[in-house]
Amino acid sequence: MGHRSFTTADLAAQRAEWDALDREVECYLRLHAPLLETVRARVAPLWEALVEGKTFARKPSYGLRLFGADDHTLVGISPSYKRHTKTVESCCHRVEVLGEVERYLAPVAPRPFYQLERRLTLVVYLGGATWKLLRKSAVADLETLVPILEDFLIDPDSVLRRSTTYCAICGRHLTDGQSRARGVRPECLHHVSTWFAYTESLFGGADQP
Repeated sequence: MGHRSFTTADLAAQRAEWDALDREVECYLRLHAPLLETVRARVAPLWEALVEGKTFARKPSYGLRLFGADDHTLVGISPSYKRHTKTVESCCHRVEVLGEVERYLAPVAPRPFYQLERRLTLVVYLGGATWKLLRKSAVADLETLVPILEDFLIDPDSVLRRSTTYCAICGRHLTDGQSRARGVRPECLHHVSTWFAYTESLFGGADQP
């Protein structure tokens, strides 16, 4: 079977299609910029508590693994890792929509988190957001992302509790009933509790008691 050759018109049509997708994604990001900035600002203190003063030979596994209400959608949020300084930049985040969730949760031979399919990767920084990975499903992926982030801002601990197999913070396996009920390992619980207690509240702006 011969290979189809692409004409100049084919390439121009593909380029126009991607340009239209770029514009649609840019419009969507502008529309939801306040949501992305709120998530960035409110998660940054958690990264600071986890990594303050530390260096890492490779990107640490710390992050947020946020499941959608259907348990078939997974969003990852992680701090930006600087390879040249081996440090984490807590004010700049990677926000990813991930596929292959079923394989991640499989009881036999699960796929590690870092091997999951990245369907959409955003870089969210103070004052804006851009994308590092863009597929033709980008708009649908953004429509999946937004409700999970909104749920997280309204009731973060309920979203963390959706992660019943792996810790929503460090990604390690949850081995006891209490950890599975809250979605967080005991070793990570202190950081989450400190984050909720001593930083700006995620529940409407007032400080936690």
